[in-house]
Amino acid sequence: MNKCVIRLRPKGRINIQSFDIVVVQRRSKRGKSGLGEKIGYFQPNSPRAFGIDQSRLAYWLNHGAELNLTVKNYLRGLAKFGGSLKE
Repeated sequence: MNKCVIRLRPKGRINIQSFDIVVVQRRSKRGKSGLGEKIGYFQPNSPRAFGIDQSRLAYWLNHGAELNLTVKNYLRGLAKFGGSLKE
C-alpha cells in the first residue's frame, strides 16, 4: 500500500498565490493536478485564508495519511488562535 500525504498544491497566477490542500500519494510530484482529493484551501493574501473539511481530514488521518510540515504548522496556528477548521 502506498503511503499518502496531505500537502499544499499550488495554483493561481504570478503574485496572486493560492493553494489547495490535497491528499496525494507520497511519490507524486509537487503540483500534479490530476491526482489527489482536495480537502481544503489556503490563500495567503486574503484575510480568511485557510479552510479545511474536518471530516475528510479525520478520515484520511485515520487511514494512515501523514501531514506535510507546512500544513501541520498552519493547523497548529489555527488551533492556537481559536480558529475553526470548517470550510
